[in-house]
Amino acid sequence: MTELDLPNPIPVPMPKFDPAIFLANSGLGRKLVSLKAKEAFFTQGTPADSVFYL
Repeated sequence: MTELDLPNPIPVPMPKFDPAIFLANSGLGRKLVSLKAKEAFFTQGTPADSVFYL
């Protein structure tokens, strides 16, 4: 059987990505943190062990 013999797959609609919902919830490898005003959560010059999305 070749690629030409296979039936076309039925397209499955992907849900729309909502960045507000994504950023409002913690998930695998993510967590929500609360910081006080002027509190540092990252300083330059130290080795990175994670990535922060703001």
